[in-house]
Amino acid sequence: MDSTRRMIQQWRTALIAEIQKLKEYEGRGIFVLKGQHLAFTEGGAVYWLVMAYPAKLFPGGAVIFEYNGKKAEGNILSCEGTDVIAELDIDLGDEIGKGVLHNEPWDLLNKLIERLEEIEEDPLKLKTIQNVMTPSEITYHPKGKAQSTVHEAVLRSKYNPVTYIWGPPGTGKTYNLARAAAYQYVNGKKILLLSHSNAAIDVLTLEMCEFLQEKDKWTGGEVIRYGHPEKEEVHTHPELSAAKLAELDDSITGERKRKFEKKRFTLKKRLSQSFTAKDSANLTKIEVGLAKVREKLRKRKVFL
Repeated sequence: MDSTRRMIQQWRTALIAEIQKLKEYEGRGIFVLKGQHLAFTEGGAVYWLVMAYPAKLFPGGAVIFEYNGKKAEGNILSCEGTDVIAELDIDLGDEIGKGVLHNEPWDLLNKLIERLEEIEEDPLKLKTIQNVMTPSEITYHPKGKAQSTVHEAVLRSKYNPVTYIWGPPGTGKTYNLARAAAYQYVNGKKILLLSHSNAAIDVLTLEMCEFLQEKDKWTGGEVIRYGHPEKEEVHTHPELSAAKLAELDDSITGERKRKFEKKRFTLKKRLSQSFTAKDSANLTKIEVGLAKVREKLRKRKVFL
């Protein structure tokens, strides 16, 4: 078990280094051109901020906004393009000028470090990690029966506890992985596909989806893309989206979300032309309502 513990310690060291790099990068923050106070809330004040360039900030994410020598902490209510609606813990005035918005995308990495620390204290979990990372060199798949590289990948993944597929870019790794995963799925296995990037999972999921449809083995809602897809093609397959399926599963909440979004679009358009206290107050109510609806749908996604 000592070698496994050393491996986990190396992972933890790598995660800490990654967090430090993220902090250095994010430490520069996102430049905000201007902002407008929308309303007061129990937690502080809601602001509509306009960033200098589009950025992906997810609802509920923690942020720090630096403006005029002050630091306001808060969370994101919504983010679209360069527009951010955020609830901050202090009042910065009705209209604000240039500032810097900081977010903390390393929260999940901190949670992963905590999980690794838990594993170190659990002999059973340590054994599982050891089996995965140092599998037996004995292979159990039938030899000499592979008719192609795809067939070999399927055979290896079927009979062996761990299978590695290596190759430079463009050599068919995604193609082979998609078909190996599809084979397991068709045979009633539950498959979890993970990657270091959203784009890689998007490509793999779409490849698997296309293959299953070609073989007439596709059932909508059984292959689900969790997280935040980057490729637009994923959005053209609503049956792949955990968020869309959650809305269908809870049609009432899904309909509320769509109504909120429609009202928000109308209000933001009006406010961009002429600012009124009534419209800003209504927009705040809608953003808060949308945040609650999204959280309800997010929890429902877990049970899909």
